[in-house]
Amino acid sequence: MEEDALYNRFAQARAEEEARIHAEFREEWERELEKLASKFESLRVKEDAHTVQKLRAKEKEDLERHMTLRRDKRKEQTTRKLLEHER
Repeated sequence: MEEDALYNRFAQARAEEEARIHAEFREEWERELEKLASKFESLRVKEDAHTVQKLRAKEKEDLERHMTLRRDKRKEQTTRKLLEHER
């Protein structure tokens, strides 16, 4: 009984933490995409469309890779912290 209640409390805390992290990363991702869009908006005036599109695709790919690595690292750290707390 008491163990079940404790387990449920830890599971709920983990779910809340994961939801909070997910929301933070979504907001950060949106901010980064806005920065990227504004950067290429100013470039579009100076360069031809094909060059800008290639640069934008590369930048977006790099941003996705960077954000994915950050998200995975943060998720791993949080999971480890919560598991240590549960012990």
